[in-house]
Amino acid sequence: MSAPTTYPTSRTAHHPARLRDADPRLTRREAVIAELAADGKSNREIAVLLFISVRTVENHLHRIYSKLGIHSRLDLTSGR
Repeated sequence: MSAPTTYPTSRTAHHPARLRDADPRLTRREAVIAELAADGKSNREIAVLLFISVRTVENHLHRIYSKLGIHSRLDLTSGR
């Protein structure tokens, strides 16, 4: 059994394996949320992991979709 994946909880933390290659249009926090959403996490799961509200996750996703010119979580995974 592998160790559980951990995700950053602060603005200065990062997930080195993926954020290094994150889209430069996204903030670090948006990149983290985009990765979690692309990995299949729900808005509630993302909120719990990052200690933010579900509404904040929704707002971030709205900005992510707008910046990337996409319309859904499914579109996040197609760019991988």
